[in-house]
Amino acid sequence: MSKGIKVKLALSKQQAALAERIIVAKLKLVENNIAAIIQKEAIPHLIDLIMIQYDKLSERMDKLSDEDPTNPVIWRGTFKDKLEEEAAQTFIFDKTSGIIKLNLGEKSFLGYGAAPDTDSNSPLVWMVYYLEGLAGSWAWITRETYQKVFPEGKWDPKWGRFKSAPGFMLSGGDFFDSKNPWRSKISWSEVRHPFSAFSPLDIFAEALNEFNIRPFVNKAIKAAMAGRKL
Repeated sequence: MSKGIKVKLALSKQQAALAERIIVAKLKLVENNIAAIIQKEAIPHLIDLIMIQYDKLSERMDKLSDEDPTNPVIWRGTFKDKLEEEAAQTFIFDKTSGIIKLNLGEKSFLGYGAAPDTDSNSPLVWMVYYLEGLAGSWAWITRETYQKVFPEGKWDPKWGRFKSAPGFMLSGGDFFDSKNPWRSKISWSEVRHPFSAFSPLDIFAEALNEFNIRPFVNKAIKAAMAGRKL
């Protein structure tokens, strides 16, 4: 019975060194391509998915005035800019372990968390309440509404959470307080903020559920194997 042919070949030192350099170069290209494609394509795609979830707030946005500083429509561009800025600052790709780190959606990136929160005049801080839920009942009082209730009253543009805003938030408790004339002049339905008692909307988790990084990594590896730098 034939025992077959056994062949044992040994690369020369020069050949072995060349092979090692080729492998190292390929691995380095793979690593660089992965880092590049994540920053150029994967992260922008993830942010787009987050913004799709953000836009689900539009179910109630249409009930808000364009001048209402709590209207998420107004801050869409700023919100996205903040996401992109946060992504650029927190992205880490550990080439040794292959672990990708990215922090998006921390409340602090919207300016929330610095004491005292209640004195903040940044409308983006208000977005935290939309994402985590706006507890209680609230009304949005415009200057026109205020003067309807208090014809002789002096309007102060610095009232409310947002300085120099064309209106302010009023709690349901204050609206229905017997000492206040609000409900005798206007109905709650006229001024009720559409996000009152709004349940949490975790736009980050929903986006992450739809996000798939594998196609991006596969594209990076395929390009590297073909000798292409992304």
